[in-house]
Amino acid sequence: MGDNALWGFVERAANWACPLALLQLQTRAGYQPQELFAGVGRQLAPLDAYLSGYQPEQLRWFMAGALATLCLTIPVLRSRKYSLKAQ
Repeated sequence: MGDNALWGFVERAANWACPLALLQLQTRAGYQPQELFAGVGRQLAPLDAYLSGYQPEQLRWFMAGALATLCLTIPVLRSRKYSLKAQ
């Protein structure tokens, strides 16, 4: 096992360690699904307060616009890279 193989193992550990940790939590006696999200509510409270004034339709349009912007930006940047090589 070379150095690259060891770092590959470390880099990919999240691919199997996170699901394994969730499985361990879920198979524990007395498991309640709320345990996984106990701290998340506190952290997302400011975002929830900010977005609570919007209608669901407005949020859908915002999400669609954000996704479209991302999907259009990547091809534009890639085409720019190829045009710079041609110069």
